[in-house]
Amino acid sequence: MTNHVLSIDLGSTRCKILIFDNKGNVISKDERSYPLYMPKPGHVEEDPLQWKSSVFNGIVSSLSKSGLSPSSIDAIVVTGQAISLTPIDNGGNPIRPAILTFMDTRADDIKKKLISKYSMSYPEVAVFSTLLWMREKEQQIYRKMKNIVDARNFVILLLTGEVTYDAVSISPERMKFLSSEFNFS
Repeated sequence: MTNHVLSIDLGSTRCKILIFDNKGNVISKDERSYPLYMPKPGHVEEDPLQWKSSVFNGIVSSLSKSGLSPSSIDAIVVTGQAISLTPIDNGGNPIRPAILTFMDTRADDIKKKLISKYSMSYPEVAVFSTLLWMREKEQQIYRKMKNIVDARNFVILLLTGEVTYDAVSISPERMKFLSSEFNFS
């Protein structure tokens, strides 16, 4: 039986950390805000290092408030904003601010073309239009990028050291097809 669950919710403007007991009661709660950046009209970004600070400081604060030791946490759940694309290097370090595709309009012209040519879900068109935009407009960053993760997966990378993906956004089969279609490797 699970005794305590630590929940991390990385929202679009703040991180919420809660610790629950095995009956669903909230044992402790912490919230940390971070800003949205709008460097140009239609561009909406966040700093993944601010997410990192919010997550780790929130965990420490929640554990302190609860009086629990880290070893009493039996499970960690990560939820949050989607789709916020974070390009990372070989070491898992962000190489540019995350692009919050659910608010950002920089790739809208590309999205329209993709929708007219392919049958794509929102996550697919958001991911691939943003990658195509980056390949065209931010060539140095694009070449330096070794992987791209969503906000939730960036937090999981911070906690585990592993790059993961969830099939809720794009299925692995569809990702493989679309990656080959657009010559992404």
